[in-house]
Amino acid sequence: MDTFLRKELPHLVKTKSVLRKELGEALGACADFEQELDELRRFKNMETLRIGMNDLTGTLSLEEGMFQLSALAEILLSYALVLARRETGRRFGVPMVGGDGGKSVEAEFCVMGMGKLGAEELSYHSDLDIIFLYSGAGETAPVPGRDPTEFRKVSNHEYFAKVAQRLISILTTATREGTVYQLDTRLRPSGNAGPLVSSLAAFERYHEQSAQLWERQALLKCRFVAGDRDFGKRVEEKVSRFIFDRPLPPDAPGEINRLRQRMERELGKERLDRRNLKVGRGGIVDVEFAVQYLQLVHGPGNRSLRVRPTLKALYELLRANVLSRDDFRALDEGYRHLRAMEVSLRLSHDASIEQFDPSRLPPDRQDRYRRETEAIRRIYLNILGLEE
Repeated sequence: MDTFLRKELPHLVKTKSVLRKELGEALGACADFEQELDELRRFKNMETLRIGMNDLTGTLSLEEGMFQLSALAEILLSYALVLARRETGRRFGVPMVGGDGGKSVEAEFCVMGMGKLGAEELSYHSDLDIIFLYSGAGETAPVPGRDPTEFRKVSNHEYFAKVAQRLISILTTATREGTVYQLDTRLRPSGNAGPLVSSLAAFERYHEQSAQLWERQALLKCRFVAGDRDFGKRVEEKVSRFIFDRPLPPDAPGEINRLRQRMERELGKERLDRRNLKVGRGGIVDVEFAVQYLQLVHGPGNRSLRVRPTLKALYELLRANVLSRDDFRALDEGYRHLRAMEVSLRLSHDASIEQFDPSRLPPDRQDRYRRETEAIRRIYLNILGLEE
């Protein structure tokens, strides 16, 4: 620990390339798969400790802290996927798909980050919202040089489902070093009722024909995080068209607000002595939904508004004269304060927690929380053109 404090604390911000290099070297020194699983957990724990200590000392900005946690998750996901594909390939070979000129090529696969992972806005103890996509139908072929008697041919869909399941197991199974992350895959087409992995063609059909407005709204955060980069970037381009190339339904504000009210009622469950920073009245989600609605409305005609992080989107909405300076200031300052409170709660409780008792705050902080959440709710309703 003394060595950690002495050597690591000065490194306030590590780039993705530095994190990738350090984890790659650590995994390269492992003797077997079990050691690799433990190393993923050790790396996550040590890096989270580094980020958290810098957060607690006030030397990281909100944006730096969120980016560091998101970059760490992205690198861990990337290496976990490498392990998952390696382990799956030993039994099931290489997935192939028809290419140009009828020649078969290896099928591509990617993990897309959603929610706060996609927007690079993670907090401590956050689950990772992800979806799995592959390039197309086909079947697996033996790995050259491997014993063909150990190979079992499967469809590409079955192969990539096994990869996804192995990835989930790698990250969520508890070893002596703990777990890495909890994963949430419910934002995939048809949610829990749909397959764990989708081909790109099936993903396109779903979002062109069946997706609801809230799913379109969720795609605003969709970002490539692991796997075949070129394929992931093609997915990002298609997602942008799903979001912005079609008009909004006439009752879009009402539909968005009905979902918001349901979240507040069923998840927030607020009382005088229990408020919810995220889904409570005037909470973090009020800011996010207001911003996302404005992106859906104005994004088709202004590409600068097609950004994922909430704070960056707020700034671009101000620059585009979509938000007034007063509304921008209230939403920006309120969002920053709520996210900072969330960081403090999660670090102090060492858990994913959003609820707190306002009466435990000093009077001036109670007043600030009440004032800011009232302003956020007022602006949210005004943006959607609704009354409470």
